[in-house]
Amino acid sequence: AVNYATVIMLFIATGLLGEYLRRQEVQFDEDEQTAQDYSIRISNPPPDANNPEEWRRFFEQNCDGAQVTVCTCAVDNDFLVRTLVERRECLQKIRNMLEPGTSMSNLNLAYIAAKQERKYTWFGRLIAMLSPGVPEHYARLVVLNAKVQGLAQLEYPVTNVFLTFETEKSQRHVLEKLSVGSL
Repeated sequence: AVNYATVIMLFIATGLLGEYLRRQEVQFDEDEQTAQDYSIRISNPPPDANNPEEWRRFFEQNCDGAQVTVCTCAVDNDFLVRTLVERRECLQKIRNMLEPGTSMSNLNLAYIAAKQERKYTWFGRLIAMLSPGVPEHYARLVVLNAKVQGLAQLEYPVTNVFLTFETEKSQRHVLEKLSVGSL
């Protein structure tokens, strides 16, 4: 009988401790403010829904005036971003080859590249193939600039929309309003 009573007391104590820890966890979470407490992510938006103002209006009208503070529409433009990174790296390589304080304007870079390329001999051209200098990097930069201008004109599909609300209450209300059953 003593063993049974001890086991029952342990079960009760474990259940009470679990409930106490859950309440402490909620209290701790409410004390720590993070962006997740105010934000939601829409992971399946229509591909052409890239107007943040339209998203803000939708939530304010359909969710009892939920105040949207920030709305960000993420688009699938990886190729453009990679091209911009490559362009920046190319500019950095040119900057490292020039004297500090040299103007990085397109016209000045074209002048420096032409001046250096004009001095190349047949051996200098061979070396430039192995170790590119300012003229080679500038030629790559011109190609990348044109590529960026072309890619910037394309339409990219929206992949995610991130909304941050004024209060946690608004975020919870929107989540409650938009929740649907699993079936």
